[in-house]
Amino acid sequence: MKKRIGVLLLVFILSVTGNILSASPASNILFNVVQRPQQTSYYCGPAAAQSVLQWSPGTGETNLTVQNLLASELSTVNPGGTGWYQIDRSTLSDYRMRVVLNARKPTGAPSYYPYTFGSLGSRPALTQDGVRWSILYTVGDNSRAIAADGISTATGNAHLPGYPVSSIAHWIVVKGYTNYANSSGDTICIADPAKSPYVSFSPSIAAVYYISLNKAYNFSSAFGLMQNTVP
Repeated sequence: MKKRIGVLLLVFILSVTGNILSASPASNILFNVVQRPQQTSYYCGPAAAQSVLQWSPGTGETNLTVQNLLASELSTVNPGGTGWYQIDRSTLSDYRMRVVLNARKPTGAPSYYPYTFGSLGSRPALTQDGVRWSILYTVGDNSRAIAADGISTATGNAHLPGYPVSSIAHWIVVKGYTNYANSSGDTICIADPAKSPYVSFSPSIAAVYYISLNKAYNFSSAFGLMQNTVP
């Protein structure tokens, strides 16, 4: 069984109709999304949601919701954690992270939608190019964090820095990116809830670290991203 510790991943925005927007993003973007340590070994989802909700453009930290309340709303279970979806992905309400983020986001902020392998209605399928543009434009234009659910694999290009040699399902948060060049945005900044006294391998990882765009894609392709759309 895959372990799930949870991480909230990413700040992005994607157009409703396509992956590539006309404006050019900034070369480097990094903003003050706060890493929130998960308060149990399986609270990565609630901690990620907490980080996303506590950042709002122009207002700093808001919505100081406690993790156990978020866990209840997210249908988080021990030991499985917070699922990408609940039953069969047949409706948007099946994605609990989407439901909770939309219910608690600041008034007027963009809504969240699942960006995943496969499709649900008119949503696009997860692609590397789509992940690139999601990160570049959400971070650059809208300053909204995105919840990303994925798997850190035992080895290879989906293995997160400092993680054990095992398969671990997790939610993470992206604070920004650097090295934007030729539409690559190739260095992605992550806030990781697993830096926590409740996670056994916590001493081996950092609360905030950088990974490549390719690693962000490979990690999140196991499940997907909760992204904003343009309001």
